[in-house]
Amino acid sequence: MPRASNPEQNPDPESATIPIRISPRTREQLDFLKDRPDESYDAVIARLTDRVIDEPLSEETLKAIEKSLTDLRKGISDTHEEIVQEILKQKEG
Repeated sequence: MPRASNPEQNPDPESATIPIRISPRTREQLDFLKDRPDESYDAVIARLTDRVIDEPLSEETLKAIEKSLTDLRKGISDTHEEIVQEILKQKEG
């Protein structure tokens, strides 16, 4: 799979500007994900796609996700308070 490149780090002389339509919510999310205010949307998207391509989920993470989905389907879930207590225990530990 080809890697996305960060145009601000390595400008592509063959790149083209194309208009795309995104929802206001997506634009707000992209703005939130910027490392700095002047970072381009192209750079944000390239950075995020690089991260997804370079850092696939581990087998352990995939199993944990599947277990969580199975628990949810069975109606098994933790309350907000239980999760907060677990996080606090981990920080203390």
